[in-house]
Amino acid sequence: MIVNAGLRRVIGSIFSRGRSLALDFTGGILDPRITFSRTSNATITNSAGQIAYAPHNLLSASEQFDNAAWTKTTTTVTANSAASPDGNTTADTLTAGGANSTTLHSYTAIAQSYVFSVWIKRRTGTGDIQISADGTTYVTKVITSSWVRYETAIVPTAGTRTPGLKIVTSGDAIDVFGAQLEIGTTATTYNSTTVKNLLGYSELFDNAAWTKSNSFVQTNLLTYSEDFTNAAWAKTTVTATTNSIAAPNGYQTADTLSATGANSTALQTFTASAVPYTYSVYLYRKTGTGNIDITVDGTTWVTKAITVGWTRVDTTLTPAAGAKTAGIRIATNGDEVYAWGAQLVQGSDAGAYRRTDAAALPVYYANHNGVVCAEQIHASAGNGTFLESYTSTGGSQTFSIWLRRVTGTGNVDLTMDSGATYTTQTITSTWARYSVTSSPTAGAKTAGVRIVTSGDVIQVFGAMVSDSASLDAYSLNVAAAPSAAAYYGPRFDYDPVTLQPKGLLIEEQRQNLVLNSTLDGANLATQSVTVTAVAHTLSFYGTGQIVLSGTASATVTGTGAYPTRKTLTFTPTAGSLTLTVTGTVQFAQLEIGAFATSFIPTAGSQVTRTADVATIVGSNFFSWYNQNEGTLYSVASESSTSLSGNRKSIATFTAGNFNNIIRNAIESGTSDALTISYESSAQAALSISTIFNVNVYVKTSFSYKTNDAFMVANNGTIASDVTVITPLSFMLDIGYGPQVSSGTANTSGDFLNGWIKQLSYYNTKLPASTQQAITA
Repeated sequence: MIVNAGLRRVIGSIFSRGRSLALDFTGGILDPRITFSRTSNATITNSAGQIAYAPHNLLSASEQFDNAAWTKTTTTVTANSAASPDGNTTADTLTAGGANSTTLHSYTAIAQSYVFSVWIKRRTGTGDIQISADGTTYVTKVITSSWVRYETAIVPTAGTRTPGLKIVTSGDAIDVFGAQLEIGTTATTYNSTTVKNLLGYSELFDNAAWTKSNSFVQTNLLTYSEDFTNAAWAKTTVTATTNSIAAPNGYQTADTLSATGANSTALQTFTASAVPYTYSVYLYRKTGTGNIDITVDGTTWVTKAITVGWTRVDTTLTPAAGAKTAGIRIATNGDEVYAWGAQLVQGSDAGAYRRTDAAALPVYYANHNGVVCAEQIHASAGNGTFLESYTSTGGSQTFSIWLRRVTGTGNVDLTMDSGATYTTQTITSTWARYSVTSSPTAGAKTAGVRIVTSGDVIQVFGAMVSDSASLDAYSLNVAAAPSAAAYYGPRFDYDPVTLQPKGLLIEEQRQNLVLNSTLDGANLATQSVTVTAVAHTLSFYGTGQIVLSGTASATVTGTGAYPTRKTLTFTPTAGSLTLTVTGTVQFAQLEIGAFATSFIPTAGSQVTRTADVATIVGSNFFSWYNQNEGTLYSVASESSTSLSGNRKSIATFTAGNFNNIIRNAIESGTSDALTISYESSAQAALSISTIFNVNVYVKTSFSYKTNDAFMVANNGTIASDVTVITPLSFMLDIGYGPQVSSGTANTSGDFLNGWIKQLSYYNTKLPASTQQAITA
């Protein structure tokens, strides 16, 4: 951690409380809680101070040789037949059905070096085993009965090439695992491209991807459950005052309901089915002695004994189907109550409370790790099921899920073959991970759970179908299950002069418009490029010269070899721009934008580098985040003082949209800002004048709490706001703006275009003096 030595004991005691986060991006390893994606290759400055590609694997289905991505010629594949080098039963067996049997994967090559690597061990036979990086030149390897990673490199002819394996002798068999193709001459750390979890929405059983039959996920059907001032609550002769008193959870978020007439009501409409519903709310009498009633249907009222002190009251009713209203009635004019935490759920159990804002949300319970993000499923009739479709790969696969029994004694069964086979599990009141391994045929299947007895209730977390014959480590999918694709990893950059780590590089999408600008530093050739009438930036290394003509006129002379970069930002007219090159011009780039980004190598066509997207979601987020208060400390720098979009985001807590955010961002080259927005209403827009210079790291800290938010940078003046509603957050976006929906990244703006060294989160609002000190 980058903190004052005198504060280490304070910070250490905060982290020891558990619900905190410390991300250090200077070690070159991404925290496993972070989900990272980029759909193209990209470059870094490596630890030797050289421009190089970030970690990548150009092959898809790298552990699934039975996948259609691998073309087999007289080769039979037995999937998941052996323990792989990582200890899981995911290695495949290749058996030669004839001489020179091949298993190959295609890719599009350019004239540069590629290295192919794969783990192999011999199962039967003594014939030669060969590997190739291009499908043409094969290298024989001495294969033993133990796992060894073999590799071969080649500079192929440009075009479609097919790296892979060849078994020379018919009948011989080998076990294989973990194929990788990367740009370079030596194999680096293996990066899997096998989809680890074939199920999407693996923790969101309320999602429509999970088809429920005779079952339902317990859900708070009311919106704005802590905000009775919102229009979602229809109020009749009652006045609501927000955030009047500390709620049962200790935060100043409970409202006052004041009756201005007899039988004053605060009601919310919902669409009922003819099934039981339970309405609950926390109440505290402020003044008066008259009746306080609650209702599920707006017609049947139940009087509750309300005292000076918080009481959770509830009532259960089976209304007729149709539009109904649930809520509170204050019988006597002038009486007042404090109210907080309204909830309406299907069923006769009030359940744990879950806050909502604009949408209904499932009620959460602590999972096997104590993280409050598990869901509760009720069987509303016999054989209640919740199932999700997935694409079976064929061969041995394993379905797993964490379960805990809440009520009932009936059977709970698992299936992964569309219900053709159910396997009964012994479910107890203690969390456990249950699994079944089977070999469903390839194609569309469903996996899930059946609750045999009506009325039984279970809690669920973390569903997974893995292409494995073993129970593997759980892999979270917050959205739809991904498809097999190449891997492009996060970028940990180094200073090219000092060789010190710069942290995690996050950049927006850009395209290099010039051709044959290569990674080996070859000189750029004179060429013409079609451009539009928007800002462009030209950049290169070397002492040569580029003269612009056609749609723009300029002479750009380089000032030195790498890492001395020359840049020019200009706005051409639309049409053909000619770049006339003389002398040494290396790593050249022409891109749309007001500043230069990292180098994008090209060959015979323009190349787009897609955006870096890093986020923490699901149980990985809820394990440390406090919805009510917290502090986030960051160490970050920018690659240019020019803005990307409206701002450059360092970190954003979001509910998956632009309406509910807590964001720390660089608003310009001289200001840092904290923005808190609740349902599109700006709750705090704090700005601090801070000197931001290229490659200069700024330490910032911001905290949020109801009616109490502030931020500070570099031990400077604190900016504060004392009228704040804190929004719900479900994820942390790192180095870019809020996501537009759960699991869908905003890739068009608000990117940091810089480096993050550290993010540290504390699940409490640190004192102002502490925040100033840690940013010193």
